[in-house]
Amino acid sequence: MGGELAVRPLVQRGRMTNLPEDVEGIAIVKICVDSTGQVSEAVLMPEKSTITHPVAIEQILEAARQYRFKPHKAVLQCGNLTFNVQKK
Repeated sequence: MGGELAVRPLVQRGRMTNLPEDVEGIAIVKICVDSTGQVSEAVLMPEKSTITHPVAIEQILEAARQYRFKPHKAVLQCGNLTFNVQKK
C-alpha cells in the first residue's frame, strides 16, 4: 500500500472471486478512503497495470472497494493498492 494510506491501519482486505483462469499480471488501483475507513473511490491505473481483461479488472476493482481501514480524522486519504494475480 502506498501514498497517504501507508500509515493508516488496515482492518479488512478485499477478496477476489471468480477471476478468469487465464489472467495473470499486476493491477495498480488508486483508492481514496473517507474518515470512516470506507473506500469511496477505486480506479484502475492502466498505465501502471499489465492486466487488461475487463472481467478481471471489474473483480479487482470490487475487491479494492471492499478494503476497510481504521477511522481517521482526515476527510479523505488516497493511495495505491497492488494486486498481483498469478494463474492457478
